This record gives sequence, structure tokens and C-alpha cells, in this order.
Amino acid sequence: MVEYFKITEEKSIPVRINRRVLTLIEKKAGKGLSTLNDMSTQQLTDMVFLGHLEAVRFLNEKSEYTNQEDFENYIDDNINLATFIDESTRIISVFFQGVMKT
Repeated sequence: MVEYFKITEEKSIPVRINRRVLTLIEKKAGKGLSTLNDMSTQQLTDMVFLGHLEAVRFLNEKSEYTNQEDFENYIDDNINLATFIDESTRIISVFFQGVMKT
């Protein structure tokens, strides 16, 4: 399942949170599912970026961001922190809603 992270009215990016993304976050942050509610802003950014890479892989597309720094610069230049957190939370919750239904 791919969700779209809304950056502006005209621009959204695909994000796919799945087992692979969660595993990478667990390795990188040393946190499991039980501690997702205690993520730093950087860890949240990491999850969204990895989810974006997973989405473009799944959709057989190419990311417009060369690396995570390019992604972070684009996000910082186009949305405020509150919007970033709201959209990130929405994307992650959609994943868990899908998991709970199956």
C-alpha cells in the first residue's frame, strides 16, 4: 500500500511503510515497534525517507532525491515542522490500520 505525503497543494510524494522499512528503522535507531511513540524528529524523517524509497521501488519509479540530505532540504524548504509531523503520523497510522485489519 502506498500513501502520498502531502508537501504542498501541488506536490505529494509516495511513501510506503512496510516490514522492510520498520526493520531498517529498528536497526538504525535501535528501537522496536513498542517504542515508535517515542521517536525523535530525525528518526521520523528517516522513516519517511526510507518509506519514500520503498514506495518508488514498489511503483518502479525513480526518486527525485539523490540522497536523504536532498530530501530533508526539500522538506525544510517547503513545509513547517508541525505539518511534517502531522503528515508523518498520518502515513504511519495508515500502515498500522492496514496491519490491524489483516
